[in-house]
Amino acid sequence: MWFAVFDYEHPRRTFLSDPSKYAIGFRKECFGTKVFWYWFSYGGIQALAILYFCFYAIEQDEPSIYKSGAVVLGAVVLIVNY
Repeated sequence: MWFAVFDYEHPRRTFLSDPSKYAIGFRKECFGTKVFWYWFSYGGIQALAILYFCFYAIEQDEPSIYKSGAVVLGAVVLIVNY
């Protein structure tokens, strides 16, 4: 959440005084149905890969949903912040 709220490419005053900074949204370069479904699918594939590898690695010893969940959470935190 910290990065989502406080990570800025430009200061706030720049966005308020120069509306051309919003042109990327008007031309649908980074927004739109096709881009949305691309990133949605990409995130789903990553989630399945994380789940598969983490559960496969942990379930070799003794099955425990708590250990597997902790490894999945750790992997997600590391991957998202990388």
